[in-house]
Amino acid sequence: MEKLQVAIEQARQRREGKKGGGQPPKTPGGGRNGEAALRKRPGPRLLPDDLMNRWTALPEITLPKTPGDARRLVAQTPGPNAAHYDVLRTKLLVELRKNGWRRVAITSPTGNCGKSTTACNLALAIARQGDLRTSLFDLDLRRPAVARLMGSDPRRDISEFLKGEIAYGDQAMRVGPNLAVSMALYHQADPTQLLAGERTAELIDEIEKSYAPDVMIFDLPPLLAADDARAFLRNVDCAILMAQAEVTTAQQIDICEREIAEQTNVLGIVLNQCRFDAGPRGNEEYGYTN
Repeated sequence: MEKLQVAIEQARQRREGKKGGGQPPKTPGGGRNGEAALRKRPGPRLLPDDLMNRWTALPEITLPKTPGDARRLVAQTPGPNAAHYDVLRTKLLVELRKNGWRRVAITSPTGNCGKSTTACNLALAIARQGDLRTSLFDLDLRRPAVARLMGSDPRRDISEFLKGEIAYGDQAMRVGPNLAVSMALYHQADPTQLLAGERTAELIDEIEKSYAPDVMIFDLPPLLAADDARAFLRNVDCAILMAQAEVTTAQQIDICEREIAEQTNVLGIVLNQCRFDAGPRGNEEYGYTN
């Protein structure tokens, strides 16, 4: 892990040196070019009673009571298995509050880096904060995984909502009182145009206005697999990049970091499946870098 972190830092320093030293300051709600910062924010939020009625109207699903490792969902309840996601949750919430952000994308250079698992567990960890409302969206439409991880099929596919065919309230489902999940039922052959469209941006704005989630988490496709993630990144305030230890290369991370930074803020890198000696606690499976 140390070699990977050193390589990432060296790549950053080389890149910054070529630009004349230092990265331009980023603005809340947008990348360095400020394009996303110009996005119109929704108007005033609804009154508490209206919000409660909209959230309670979403059909509730109950996560199967199977061992956490069977679905890799371990953040439903506090404890040692959820500790890493709780740390990530706390770091995320600190940054969101500090910058006035709500929208977080989770992506990776390639597949099998654990981004969908992290997105689901992070959403569940935030949902344990009873005063926060969270919305989770499965936008990896070529390889949707959230429904499988949640152990539940949605009533309608998220693509129907993104096309404007149905309302958010007709597609989203609720886990507990304060976590709404939009899941994909079907594989989409070419979702890039769907994710890049202005209609999608407007629909996300409408959800933020009508349901007032405090945190919106978007599970995006891998950056190096297709153009889908690039098409959507302009709609978020920041992004987390997942990497798989001993598989993801420093070059891939450097490329993805630059790709993300062109459109939004790079919140950090999560190194997944990294095993190291943590003393009396034994082996830990996740390492984090910023």
